[in-house]
Amino acid sequence: MLGFTALGFWLLRERLGGEATVTLDADWLYRKGAAPARALLQEPLERALSATERAGAAVAAYAGRLAVSPDEALSGALGATRLARERGAGAAIALLGRPPLAVAIGAMLLTCWC
Repeated sequence: MLGFTALGFWLLRERLGGEATVTLDADWLYRKGAAPARALLQEPLERALSATERAGAAVAAYAGRLAVSPDEALSGALGATRLARERGAGAAIALLGRPPLAVAIGAMLLTCWC
């Protein structure tokens, strides 16, 4: 198969020469339009997505710090109560005993927004 391809090329090599024509080169459309498109579309989108990624990483880091010790997070949430001001945050937690998991998670979420 390769031999016949070489033979066909050898026999028709005179026809492979170029012809004098006017050729319209249209690749300048996307080459010239790339810089404005990048400035108008890509860069603002990258800035917005990068800011979103940084904010998500900050929230995840904060949630990670809260998840290390749920008791500390719960005591921070209960620290504003009157009992905690009078007797300390430990007394407020002891009053609750062992709170359900939903209470601990809710208290941690509340400390995120305070």
